[in-house]
Amino acid sequence: MVKKTVKCSGCGVGSKVDPSVEAEGEEVDAKCRQCEVKEKMEKMMVTQNDVPMRITELESALATEQEKTRATGEKLKSAKEAPAKVNRGAAYGDNSREPATRTAEKTRQFGKNRFSWFICRKAQLQRNSGGLNDVLNEDAARLATTLAKGVDDMRPTSPQVQVAICTIPEVPVRERNLQRTVVNANKEIWRMSREKGFEVVEINRQVHRWGAFQRDRIHFDGRLGHEVGWRLAGRTVAF
Repeated sequence: MVKKTVKCSGCGVGSKVDPSVEAEGEEVDAKCRQCEVKEKMEKMMVTQNDVPMRITELESALATEQEKTRATGEKLKSAKEAPAKVNRGAAYGDNSREPATRTAEKTRQFGKNRFSWFICRKAQLQRNSGGLNDVLNEDAARLATTLAKGVDDMRPTSPQVQVAICTIPEVPVRERNLQRTVVNANKEIWRMSREKGFEVVEINRQVHRWGAFQRDRIHFDGRLGHEVGWRLAGRTVAF
């Protein structure tokens, strides 16, 4: 059988093709062997050029995941080493600055690490516990400095803990100087909240409801602590 001569579509060189192939309805690839090998080599080169780009993308994704893992590890380490030191059920009367009960501490499992967390039932941070009575004694000059240092000390706590400062309850007495001192101190607390980024909580209603005032002093008994504590549960709080 005589073969048909077909020109290569790549280089134009003629090649012999069996006519029976065309009779069966199959397409004839009009390319010589040399052009076929050349085309395969070009495809391989394109594939090889894509490999470095893919490797670069994977390296970038790996670096991003490593950075996230490192940041998470630092947060867990910070939460483990510097938990919020909050007293549960600490009662303060008159000018007493020592907590009456032990610190309530619990641990929670988080991945492979453990960190401390605290429930604020009747929470006074020991560092700032004297600020309230200082104001009632009309000695509020260092209130802003004390609160600012207290907030800065609480910042290393886990990001899930929200820092809140309670305003000083308005003292129902006739002494205007004391009332003015309390008002000015609360203004300073609100101003600092915008500067330091903490939450301000009003507790006037709870304090007056349970009659916590006695001779111009505030006594945090169990009922008042329970009432305020439910509002502040899960936060790091300073009075």
